[in-house]
Amino acid sequence: MDSDGIRVEPVAGYAAIWMIWNAAPSDHDVVTACKQLTALLDEATERQSILVDLRANPNFPISATVHNVLGGPAQHRNLQRWFVIGGGRIAKVIGGVISRTTRRENILWFDTVEETLAALARLA
Repeated sequence: MDSDGIRVEPVAGYAAIWMIWNAAPSDHDVVTACKQLTALLDEATERQSILVDLRANPNFPISATVHNVLGGPAQHRNLQRWFVIGGGRIAKVIGGVISRTTRRENILWFDTVEETLAALARLA
């Protein structure tokens, strides 16, 4: 599934979903991606992790991101963990808001895809 600014798709071989951000996602991209994530979580027969790829260093629409992540996937019963690849100061602030609001400490931060997939395999 794809919006112009954020691609959402299952991770082959894992109970996980990719959320790949481009450099300039719009509010609409965030809304669409969060709806897609929520739909995939609704359909899941087991808890899923979400791999958030921020290596493109996106210029986040902050309000739309926080509002739609909190209103959809962040509190979903089938969400296990967030595995975040890359991300700068703003991403960490958004992650902190999500963790404090949901009262869930389920966001893990990584520098590379390889580290992320190794952790996903280890924690599955």
